[in-house]
Amino acid sequence: MLHVNHLILSILIVTLLSGCVDYLVVTTSEYADSPALTKLLNYRTIHDGFICGVVAVDGADPTITKSIISNYYSNGVRYVLLIGDNVLPYQGYTDNYYACMDGDPYPDLAIGRFPCRNEEELANMVRKTIEYSGIGNVVYARGSSGSTYDEMVKYSKVYLPGVDILYDCNREQLLDDIERGARLLIYGGHGTYTTWEFLSIDDVSSLMNTTYPIVLSVACETGSLGSRGIMAAFMQGKGGAVATIASSTESYSTGILEPFLSSLDRGRLGDILVGMKRKMPMKQTILNKWNMIDSYNLLGDPALDIRMSLDYNSNMAAGKLRYIRMGEFKVGD
Repeated sequence: MLHVNHLILSILIVTLLSGCVDYLVVTTSEYADSPALTKLLNYRTIHDGFICGVVAVDGADPTITKSIISNYYSNGVRYVLLIGDNVLPYQGYTDNYYACMDGDPYPDLAIGRFPCRNEEELANMVRKTIEYSGIGNVVYARGSSGSTYDEMVKYSKVYLPGVDILYDCNREQLLDDIERGARLLIYGGHGTYTTWEFLSIDDVSSLMNTTYPIVLSVACETGSLGSRGIMAAFMQGKGGAVATIASSTESYSTGILEPFLSSLDRGRLGDILVGMKRKMPMKQTILNKWNMIDSYNLLGDPALDIRMSLDYNSNMAAGKLRYIRMGEFKVGD
């Protein structure tokens, strides 16, 4: 049996020889040899059977990064994870550019980003990804956007039948429900780079929950791709979220929720985002400056499977895989 480090080395050799990978990490030299990244690559290899590759770009122009990803796409890559601020977003606000391969604005592969500033934050994101246990209870945080709330009431009956949904409308309720174990958190209301209507970036940074939700923020500007915004804060701490989908620019309050909920059956979060964007209206924001399909981005691992997760740490040494599916345990021999 190969040692873990040798396993990763063999993956990289295969990548160099053939260029054929399922899961590509585009990062910088700061994180390319990170222990946390090594753990994530081992997890994706053992759990998913993926061939994984790593490329360091260190502040390269986005057109160069796009060219690298395009070469891997032509050889079959399915999931691309960007790590760190120095993997620059296109025009400062979108990663969708990296996922579009055939000339139209719709993504052709699944892409996400870890907005880490240091090794500790990267380790938190990897740990939460590996520990994620699937969608269960749902929390809807209601701001002043009545149209988003109306869509939630309507479409949850169609796409989340039988799922308990808690409707929160103030800070105390929301923080309590996150701490108690929300697994899908949807917000509809006004937002800024650092705030929801009744939640601040300081509130998010202080979270110590041990069940990590996926967050969908239907609001303006909350999904900045830098490492300083409120969605990044959800990702960076020991608590918070396993992944977020949010707009880095202005956002309409309608036309987002139904495409997201109707794509949940795709399983992996990056595939859900691809499905969501292909169903979203092709329209500009209020100031006619940004396209909504470009504005919504994923912070998190695009290969995150909302249906199951591997209890990696406690069962890997014993050679047993324990799967968590929708909150129910199934132990494999």
